[in-house]
Amino acid sequence: MENYPITISKDKKVHHFEVGEYVHHEEDKCKYRIYENGAYVASFTPG
Repeated sequence: MENYPITISKDKKVHHFEVGEYVHHEEDKCKYRIYENGAYVASFTPG
């Protein structure tokens, strides 16, 4: 799967995230993992 860079600025701080797609146990859906500076911070599954 692919990874996507996302940059967000809030309160004069800039955050750089990377969103990675991973195969999920359901047929045609992916799970998304979020990393900030290489550290795992969150995950999402479609719903």
